[in-house]
Amino acid sequence: MSLLEIIKNSDNSKLLDLSCDQHEIMLTIAHDYFDKIIRITFPFQNFFSNFSSKSDGICFLSIENIKDILNVKNGVYIPSIDFGDFMYEVREGNSSGYGLRESKFKTFFKVIGSFKVAIPVENFEKIKIEFLNN
Repeated sequence: MSLLEIIKNSDNSKLLDLSCDQHEIMLTIAHDYFDKIIRITFPFQNFFSNFSSKSDGICFLSIENIKDILNVKNGVYIPSIDFGDFMYEVREGNSSGYGLRESKFKTFFKVIGSFKVAIPVENFEKIKIEFLNN
């Protein structure tokens, strides 16, 4: 099962846990469609999360092109000069892309529910997917 299949069928999934160390962020998700607990591990340089233990965890997964969301100057993602747009970028977690090189980081992996998690992805081949016993 590929990451794209997991994302495509992720409606009504539940984020159970988010943890990170110096080099990786781990998302543990109860995937409703596949009826499996899935751990997705990403190497990261930067990420945004407002997920907490008080969140209900209900979510869906998404991939978005960073350059469709953020401005680029000299090959680097920058904040919007419009204050309203800037605040939207921050609330949506898109600010985790600020300062990253457009040539290296093309997409955000997002977990969206009553909370947001946004992870700029450099290389999809380095993402690990594990199926845990449920």
